[in-house]
Amino acid sequence: MQDSDWEIEKKFWQSHGYNLLKTEDQSPSLQSTRSEASESMHHRGGAFTETQLIYGEPLRQTLNQKGRRVLSVGLGLGYNEILVAYEALKNKISPFEFQLLSFESENFLSESFLDWCSSRSSASIYNEIFHFFSGTQSGRPEIANSEVRTWLRNAFESGHWKLEKALTADQFFLQSYDCIFYDAFSSKTSPQLWEQEFLTKFLQKAASKNCQFTTYACTGGLKRALKAAGFEVILREGFQSKRNSTLGLR
Repeated sequence: MQDSDWEIEKKFWQSHGYNLLKTEDQSPSLQSTRSEASESMHHRGGAFTETQLIYGEPLRQTLNQKGRRVLSVGLGLGYNEILVAYEALKNKISPFEFQLLSFESENFLSESFLDWCSSRSSASIYNEIFHFFSGTQSGRPEIANSEVRTWLRNAFESGHWKLEKALTADQFFLQSYDCIFYDAFSSKTSPQLWEQEFLTKFLQKAASKNCQFTTYACTGGLKRALKAAGFEVILREGFQSKRNSTLGLR
């Protein structure tokens, strides 16, 4: 993205209560300006790199198995949803062979991402994010921006991808999920989502019998909730300054 386009994007997001950031791997992230916490959506060390480290491999393992049901808590800028569509296309999996459920408490973020998927908006920021997925790193094959958009649009319009608002304690799930991305803001911004009791009940309702739960976080309450729900807790490498991240296997 050219500097002039970046400045236009910055002003657009500022007008909606966000600072647009460029992380160390040059991929973009957002920081809310509407709360005292002012928390960024990603580690400053690299939004794209963090996404791949925490969520990439669990998703790829899930796609190689029969279970193709993914739950994503925290749509944000859509990194994990773009990751799902990109990896599904690599594996020649259509949106009609997949179930994706995403949660996002900010309506503006949901609407902006859906506008990009439906080509109602050029949305330079999402095109910039896609650039990192479609690059030549790690020998990844080229997949067109339009293919990812079409995959997500077809998934949404057919009901195979559902985008809900905030995840709550009384959330009802029609089915269980084989891979859970827990990418919610930290306990400073979203305290309920990180309470042990909340997490235990959420996992009991949302996780399938064979499930991978992956998150950037590593807290005592989270680990106890995973164990209470029958998961094996594996401490993984954290991203940059974070000591550990968490993978739960059931």
